[in-house]
Amino acid sequence: MLHLVPLTWMFIVTLMAAAEALGGSLLGALVTWIFYGALPASLLAWLLAAPLRRRARLRAQVAQVALKQADGGHHAAGEALAAVREE
Repeated sequence: MLHLVPLTWMFIVTLMAAAEALGGSLLGALVTWIFYGALPASLLAWLLAAPLRRRARLRAQVAQVALKQADGGHHAAGEALAAVREE
């Protein structure tokens, strides 16, 4: 649902660029598509993804700190020796 607005905007910009290409030049159509469509859409996507990137970075830091605290930081985690099987 959240992708509907950017996809619709890019469709409209593509139609604007097509109209520019038919009535003007291909360079004008390319400039229209880039400056009205690609750059704003990529900037919006980057800005809206900032909280997700921050949450992922914090989650990784918390996991790293928890691993160091649980392990003590001085030895390998888990069993160091293989279990001996008795028959």
